[in-house]
Amino acid sequence: MRLEAVRLERRSGNSKGVDSLMTKALQECPGSGVLWAEEALAAQRSEQKKIP
Repeated sequence: MRLEAVRLERRSGNSKGVDSLMTKALQECPGSGVLWAEEALAAQRSEQKKIP
Protein backbone atom coordinates (compact mmCIF):
# COMPACT_ATOMS: atom_id res chain seq x y z
CA MET A 1 0.00 0.00 0.00
CA ARG A 2 2.84 2.40 0.85
CA LEU A 3 4.52 1.58 -2.43
CA GLU A 4 1.44 2.57 -4.42
CA ALA A 5 1.15 5.82 -2.46
CA VAL A 6 4.77 6.62 -3.30
CA ARG A 7 4.19 5.84 -6.98
CA LEU A 8 1.05 8.01 -7.04
CA GLU A 9 2.93 10.95 -5.54
CA ARG A 10 5.73 10.46 -8.07
CA ARG A 11 3.27 10.44 -10.99
CA SER A 12 1.69 13.66 -9.70
CA GLY A 13 5.13 15.30 -9.55
CA ASN A 14 5.18 15.78 -5.77
CA SER A 15 8.83 15.05 -4.97
CA LYS A 16 8.56 16.24 -1.36
CA GLY A 17 5.61 13.91 -0.84
CA VAL A 18 7.57 11.04 -2.38
CA ASP A 19 10.52 11.63 -0.06
CA SER A 20 8.28 11.84 3.00
CA LEU A 21 6.26 8.74 2.18
CA MET A 22 9.31 6.70 1.24
CA THR A 23 11.09 7.65 4.46
CA LYS A 24 8.08 6.56 6.52
CA ALA A 25 7.64 3.36 4.53
CA LEU A 26 11.30 2.36 4.93
CA GLN A 27 11.19 3.11 8.67
CA GLU A 28 8.12 0.92 9.08
CA CYS A 29 9.35 -1.88 6.81
CA PRO A 30 13.17 -1.70 6.69
CA GLY A 31 13.43 -5.25 5.36
CA SER A 32 11.18 -4.65 2.36
CA GLY A 33 13.17 -5.43 -0.75
CA VAL A 34 10.45 -3.97 -2.95
CA LEU A 35 10.63 -0.58 -1.21
CA TRP A 36 14.42 -0.53 -1.39
CA ALA A 37 14.30 -1.45 -5.08
CA GLU A 38 11.85 1.38 -5.75
CA GLU A 39 14.11 3.78 -3.86
CA ALA A 40 17.15 2.66 -5.86
CA LEU A 41 15.38 2.96 -9.21
CA ALA A 42 14.08 6.41 -8.36
CA ALA A 43 17.48 7.72 -7.22
CA GLN A 44 19.19 10.25 -9.41
CA ARG A 45 21.87 8.75 -11.62
CA SER A 46 24.62 10.53 -9.66
CA GLU A 47 23.31 9.06 -6.38
CA GLN A 48 23.30 5.47 -7.59
CA LYS A 49 26.22 3.31 -6.51
CA LYS A 50 28.08 1.85 -9.44
CA ILE A 51 28.69 -1.87 -9.36
CA PRO A 52 31.84 -2.98 -11.22
